[in-house]
Amino acid sequence: MKNPIYKRVFRELWTEKAKYLVLFLFLVFSIGFTSGYLVADGSMIRTYNKSFDKYTVENGHFNLAMKPGSDFNKIIDNLEQNQKITVQEQFYKEQEVTAGRHKGDTFRIYKDRKALNKISVLSGHLPKHDNEIAIDRLYAENNDIKIGDTIYVNGQKFKVSGLSAFSDYSAMFRNNADMMFDAQNFSVVVVTDNAWDRLGDNGIFYSYAWRNKNQKLSEKAQKDKAVDVKDELLDEHVMLTDIVARPDNNAIMFTGNDFGNDMASMQMMLYIIMAVIAFIFAISARNGIEKESKTIGTLRATGYKRRELLSYYLMLPMIVSLVAAVTGNILGYSYLKGIIAKAYYHSYSLPMYTTYWNSEAFIKTTLVPIVIVFIVNVVVLTLALRTEPLQLLRGEVKSKVGTRNPVQLPNWKFISRFRARIILHNIGAYITLAIGILMASILMIYGTMFGPMLTHFKTDVQKSQIAKYQYVLKAPFDVKYDKAEKYAYSTLKNNRDEDVSIYGIEDNSRYFKGKLVNIDTNKVDTADSTSSEAKYDSGKKEIEVLASSGYMEKYRLKDGAKIKLHDKFGDGKYTFVLKRTYKYPSSLTLFMPIGAYNNVFGKDAGNYTGYFADKKLDEINKDYIASIITKQDLTLAANQLESSMGEIFKMFGAFACTLYLLFLYLLARSTIEKSVNSISLVKILGYSDGEIGKLYNYATGIVAISSLVISAFLGERIIRELFYYMMLGYSGCLEYYIEPKVYIEFLAIGIIGYLLISNVLMRQIKKIPMAIALKQAE
Repeated sequence: MKNPIYKRVFRELWTEKAKYLVLFLFLVFSIGFTSGYLVADGSMIRTYNKSFDKYTVENGHFNLAMKPGSDFNKIIDNLEQNQKITVQEQFYKEQEVTAGRHKGDTFRIYKDRKALNKISVLSGHLPKHDNEIAIDRLYAENNDIKIGDTIYVNGQKFKVSGLSAFSDYSAMFRNNADMMFDAQNFSVVVVTDNAWDRLGDNGIFYSYAWRNKNQKLSEKAQKDKAVDVKDELLDEHVMLTDIVARPDNNAIMFTGNDFGNDMASMQMMLYIIMAVIAFIFAISARNGIEKESKTIGTLRATGYKRRELLSYYLMLPMIVSLVAAVTGNILGYSYLKGIIAKAYYHSYSLPMYTTYWNSEAFIKTTLVPIVIVFIVNVVVLTLALRTEPLQLLRGEVKSKVGTRNPVQLPNWKFISRFRARIILHNIGAYITLAIGILMASILMIYGTMFGPMLTHFKTDVQKSQIAKYQYVLKAPFDVKYDKAEKYAYSTLKNNRDEDVSIYGIEDNSRYFKGKLVNIDTNKVDTADSTSSEAKYDSGKKEIEVLASSGYMEKYRLKDGAKIKLHDKFGDGKYTFVLKRTYKYPSSLTLFMPIGAYNNVFGKDAGNYTGYFADKKLDEINKDYIASIITKQDLTLAANQLESSMGEIFKMFGAFACTLYLLFLYLLARSTIEKSVNSISLVKILGYSDGEIGKLYNYATGIVAISSLVISAFLGERIIRELFYYMMLGYSGCLEYYIEPKVYIEFLAIGIIGYLLISNVLMRQIKKIPMAIALKQAE
């Protein structure tokens, strides 16, 4: 026989339509957004992974220090045979846009590559004539460039013939050690062979890519293969400036890693939200049990079993969750996936993707949330329904111990004691509210902190800039300008395989403001050392240096800490003592006197690699200039983060604000529903609606605002830890900083939200009649 109490399900749904509509909509958008994210993310990962074979993407590449001679082809032939790889020449030139609104931007110019690293053309066509150029699609989008527009590169005029995606540049990293890619001021482009030759040799890089014949090698095996390639080239006395295996190549791998990290983060956030909403369902149902305890007691006394009542109270949460999950998935597949895909295409340079049915996403966004709601509700309601029928008939849902021994309150005023009783009576709902506010606070602070953080970072970077112009030379070049100051520069690797910049600075520098640590290079730990290089490359001798604040903060080091670095190529090992910290947040850098630098690295006494200057050094031959670092270059990472992640940060903030208002409304409403009898009784005693509102809404306000304040401190510490571990996954550094106004905005939004919810709940209080208390009189 069909259980007759099931007839009440849809009647209750209609009676509480406002509450369930809010829950339904929030579930739809939470599940829909996550579903859209997983579908778009999963589809892009499949497209991204397929691109390795479709476009024959390299397994690694290396750059030579100088133009190879005619005998180098024999070295390449032997390398291909010995290492079982295919090698492709892919020389490129880095030259600037020399006119127009994009003047100063850098193009990495390739010929069309036929064998490896093929190009996906998204619109237009690859260059067919010598005056045509195909540029990266994302760069074109960021700079509002259309097909047919004119661009001047190195003084030569080109017409944009197509918008493309380079298979080996899904993320526009100019240098592999950069913290963030740059799709605003940097682009990879392709021109015809004749046009490439016509552009001259300034900024040329002699690069070769290789692809393993065995494409089933693990990432470790691919890295080992790169070491084998490097060793064989060094044995042939080939001078390398760079060698990167695919797993270490940020331009290729950063995108795929980001897809995976985003997917895991979205799933975790959905499950946390579902758990909190499941508690809201459970608390609401439990309040219904307390409200109808006498009816339930009667049903139990007449033969209804606990499981029948449990199934009844489970029906509404499960129906709402199931319909919301199905609706959310439909919304995710049909509309929201497009928004997510657009956000990804605004960050990465990707070929066109195809939407794939994702059964795993369907399970994770439909079955798992429903299971979470089911389990939480079963646990909470089972505990509530364990109450004996006699207790239920008396209107008692809690145990006798809890009823007979209430918490003894201090000798406060009546109003304060009443509010305290309200809080204690609804402690479960308020604990859930506090958890929800903490979660919303973390998202809200996280969503609003990055804009001010990046602004602060850019300001600090500009203030700490060593010189207005920093020239990096390919070879020494003497200048006559007396304010030009020589420096030495190189990079080492730390134990996380990150590039660490080492600067040799002149004593009493006019540009560098830090106090350099003087090194006594006469002290030698090994008696058999015969050269300056031998003194240090074993790593046994400690070298005292000045460390950048970026390095110290990223790894949470203190003055006096010791670190071990090693050569990128070769076996040199070094132990550095970070004697003091210098405010230099833009990179992982160590500073030492230039004399000590040359001694440590076995260089000639007059060695230098560039100049600091307060003006352009036009006297330097362009063929000797590797790059010029200006204020714009130092803030590229922050500018790119603002461009690619700005909308996502705002979306986080808006989502968190909605989450906070939802939790506050539903749980404050639940508190009033649970206290209907008490509110009705105090109305009989002569309290006005306004006075009752002050009792109940103020109690909610005390919990909500206290939770906001606590969440601000606790959330900041959680975010600090998350930020620390997040930055460990990135090359480079970004200083952690939360602007004080973020907390002010956060608290203001929270308080204003509470005031708005209070006004809404006052209407509910006004609708409660005095007759309820009289009906419940015994």
